[in-house]
Amino acid sequence: MKKTLIALACTSVAIASAPASAAVIDFNAAPNGQTSLTFGPVTFTAGGAPIYTTNYGNTPNGTRGIIANDGNAFVPFRADIAGGTSFVSIDLGDFNSDADNLYLRAYDASNNLIASATDFIDASFVGMKTLSVSAANIAYVRFGGTGFLEQSNVYADNFTYEGRGVPEPATWAMMIAGFGLAGAAARSRRRASALA
Repeated sequence: MKKTLIALACTSVAIASAPASAAVIDFNAAPNGQTSLTFGPVTFTAGGAPIYTTNYGNTPNGTRGIIANDGNAFVPFRADIAGGTSFVSIDLGDFNSDADNLYLRAYDASNNLIASATDFIDASFVGMKTLSVSAANIAYVRFGGTGFLEQSNVYADNFTYEGRGVPEPATWAMMIAGFGLAGAAARSRRRASALA
């Protein structure tokens, strides 16, 4: 019985303290032509330029994504993550129109560059590539590409980040029950050793 209580307590605490799962923003339901898009804790901007989801068609993967144009040039994105994160990935790509240097750069709340990823697609490439970064305390990321006329004329899709959040009430209840069972098992063990 005691071993069962201890095992149950350890399982409850382990489940309650499991890391948060990754969240994916696919832009399929994003409005078109906005200067910012907010999905939960993440807000996307492009330096005041409109963010398009339909004007330039689907991404090379055939799904809706985002691309921004200020009327003169295609521009890169910034994604602010309220509460921070430790992981971000983004799919970037193009339709065989030009060569592009893709990038994803992560910054902390003090605007220090803390992680970056790059890739290159040549002028014949059609598709998307996934760039990802991991670092503690990512406050925001910048992403895009440098291609024709130094513009960021690449599509972005499937923004993924490690979700953080307050545990749900059921998780709190399980964690408290686990600590209670662990305490009861420890008290029981002390009583048994005191009697011996």
